[in-house]
Amino acid sequence: MARLPRNTVLRTDGRGGSSTTARAAARRKFERFAEQVHYIRGALESRRGAKKRVVRSEDLAWEDNLHGRNAYIIDSVTGVNSRNLAMFIREIPPGASTGSHRHNFEAVGYVLEGRGHDVHDGAAVAWKKGDGLYIPPLVEHRHFNDDPDRSAWLLFITNWPLLTHLGITTFVQSSEKRRGSTSSARGGRGGRARRR
Repeated sequence: MARLPRNTVLRTDGRGGSSTTARAAARRKFERFAEQVHYIRGALESRRGAKKRVVRSEDLAWEDNLHGRNAYIIDSVTGVNSRNLAMFIREIPPGASTGSHRHNFEAVGYVLEGRGHDVHDGAAVAWKKGDGLYIPPLVEHRHFNDDPDRSAWLLFITNWPLLTHLGITTFVQSSEKRRGSTSSARGGRGGRARRR
């Protein structure tokens, strides 16, 4: 029988119930239901099978590409097979920009260091350290580091694994032109990073 995590909240009566007995009965009812529905059963099995819960800094998979220098954190390349979310750090070198692109998945970003701007469907959006970014699906965008001396560091979380798992991810590279260099003069955040 599929077991739900202890802290799962089940609401079957629209009010949430108030007695422990009612909650336990609702939990058993849902577990019986989950056993019979393959995608719920699969999700519960996947959750139990998710062995890797921490990605150490020394295990980050760094890659230089058209969009800068990226360290994949929560991603299949680091052994975390999340089917919903991915997380990565992007370094945009001083005065550089990424290539222009769009995708059908959402992305949110947090500016760890630096200042710059994005261009979303032709409109400029300025950002600096401590700001959060939202990139809606299918928005043509590009990230620019406005600082000529220091790299910009952004943390991104996307739902591309979910769309990939469903077989519907699209990513369109609109321009191959990128401004600036992919290698950092200082070797990366916190010193020289290992490349794999």
